[in-house]
Amino acid sequence: MHTDFFKNLPPRNAFTLLELSIAIIFLAVVLVALLYSYSQSIKTSTKLQRINQALVQVRKEMESIKNMNFADIPSLNNTSFQIENSDFENRGVIYVENFDTDTLRIILTVCLKDVHGRVIGEDKDLDGVLDPGEDIDGDGRISSPVSVETLIYGGQ
Repeated sequence: MHTDFFKNLPPRNAFTLLELSIAIIFLAVVLVALLYSYSQSIKTSTKLQRINQALVQVRKEMESIKNMNFADIPSLNNTSFQIENSDFENRGVIYVENFDTDTLRIILTVCLKDVHGRVIGEDKDLDGVLDPGEDIDGDGRISSPVSVETLIYGGQ
């Protein structure tokens, strides 16, 4: 009785070697794509962590400038600074512009190297000086995604 049960089932076809090979190749391609995507997300995350760390330090530098005597702030124009206690190479530049008679516009910009040695920002040699060929956007100053800008009023 038990053997009659199996006789009534339709014959079962197995996977061919070609079907198995195609399935393995497909899975390998999917796995490589997933691993590549994962590695790119790790690189992007590390880059964003560095940018965020630099931005926090730039804001601290801006606060120290805000605490300065108003008359002394213009002397900082076009000076460079380095973020202390950072685990990556960086260089920042301070720009001071007259917004009106009693107000200064302060721009702090930091260029830094990412984990692969590429520079984020226009200052490719990280010397704090706008060299020929570095001003990509043509605004006459070093630009970077890590930038803080504020207005300081000094009128009485």
